[in-house]
Amino acid sequence: MLHFRDMEGLAPTEGRAAKDWEQAPDERKEIMAQAYLFLKRRIATPILQKYPTPEIGVQLILGATPKDVSPGLTTQEANSFIQQNEHEKPITWLWDQACKAHPELADAPSAPHTIPVVRWIVGVMESEPRKKSALREYRSHDGFRLRIRGTVLTHLDEISPQDLVKSPWRTVERAVQRNFENKWGGEDELIPEPKWEKHLPEGVTLLRHYSALHIEGEELDHCVAVYAKRVHEKQCLIFSLDVGGKRSTLEVRDGKVGQHVTVRNQPPPPECVQLAKKLDSQRPWNG
Repeated sequence: MLHFRDMEGLAPTEGRAAKDWEQAPDERKEIMAQAYLFLKRRIATPILQKYPTPEIGVQLILGATPKDVSPGLTTQEANSFIQQNEHEKPITWLWDQACKAHPELADAPSAPHTIPVVRWIVGVMESEPRKKSALREYRSHDGFRLRIRGTVLTHLDEISPQDLVKSPWRTVERAVQRNFENKWGGEDELIPEPKWEKHLPEGVTLLRHYSALHIEGEELDHCVAVYAKRVHEKQCLIFSLDVGGKRSTLEVRDGKVGQHVTVRNQPPPPECVQLAKKLDSQRPWNG
C-alpha cells in the first residue's frame, strides 16, 4: 500500500489542500495519499475501488459530502449511492432502486435520462389509477396529430422534466410533440398548396407538411421526415401512395420520379408501382 511518506511530488504544496494535508493525522494521510496518487497518476488503489467511481472516491476523501457527488439525490439516497460500486451515476442507481420496488419497470423498453423523470414514474407506479393508465396500450385521441405506440414505459427516454404533468399519457404526448417540433424547428407547412395538387391521381397524396412526413415515416417505419428541409427548399416533392391499403412513399426530384419505397425501405408493392407510373406519366407538377 502507498505510504504517505512516499508522496513526494504528489501531495499539494500550497493553498487550502496543502494546509489540510499538513494538519491531517497519519491515518488520514494514508487515505489522502491514495486520492492524490489517483489525481496525479490515475492509479486507483483498492480504497478507491469501493466507491461508485475512483473520481467520486477522491472527492469524498478530500472533503466532498455524499450530496455533493450525488446531485438530485436526497441525503439518505446519496449515502446509499456512495456505498456501492455497481452504478457509476446517481440516476442509474436510482433507476435500479425504482425497478426493484416496481418490477414492471425492470422490463421497460426504455429508461429515463433525468432524475425528475425517475421520480415521476415512481409516483405513477405508486398510484393504482395512474399505473393502470401507464401500462395500457395507447390509442391516440381525436385531434392528436402524432402517432404514439406502446405504453408509457415505451417512451420514458423521450420524456424531459418540462413535459411532466400528473396524467401519464398527457406527459408522453407533451414529450412526443416537443421532440417532433425540435427535429424540424420550422413551420409545419413546408410548401404552400400548389394548384396542381387537386389533379393528383386517386390514391396519391402530396406530403407538404412536416407532420405529414413524420406520420408517413412512423407508419411505414422509414426516415422520410429527414427530407423536410429538402421539401421546404423545393429540392424535391414527397408523395404518399395508397392502393387498397398497399402503401408506399415516393420522391420526385428535378421533376422526375426517384426513390420509391414501402415499409422499412423495402421495394414497393406492384399496385403502388403501377400508380407511380401513372403519376409519372401525368407529371402534374409540370403544369
